[in-house]
Amino acid sequence: MGTRHPVPTHSRHGNAPALRVTTPGTDGALIVRLAGEIDVTQCRTLELHLVKAFSSRPEQLVVDLSHVTFCDTAGLNSLLRVHRAARAADSRLVLARPSQPVRSLLEITGMCQVFTVSPVLRTAVSTETAAPGELGVSP
Repeated sequence: MGTRHPVPTHSRHGNAPALRVTTPGTDGALIVRLAGEIDVTQCRTLELHLVKAFSSRPEQLVVDLSHVTFCDTAGLNSLLRVHRAARAADSRLVLARPSQPVRSLLEITGMCQVFTVSPVLRTAVSTETAAPGELGVSP
């Protein structure tokens, strides 16, 4: 059963929560589903949730980005720090189903060559997930 961690801050576009984090468990992988905006105001909270997810020592941490409506470079840097933490913990970070705004950011910055990115959640959770840059994030 997943755990929902609402973030108390609000988005730049009204009173909706800026970021929601849920963590359903699966065999060998931990899936973290993000929804809302990932910007400079959410980075610390995001990193805390994702680094905390490593405390259960998953083989891989899959971050589902399909419901992320906005991500700036601060958010991308947070994901990069978590990627490095995963490697230090002998784990792997996989970005799954990036939304169009996230996909565009990954392409523009070239970070799709750094992160392992999967357009399909089921593929991301499998042990056969490709290495960084192999799946790409082409539209």
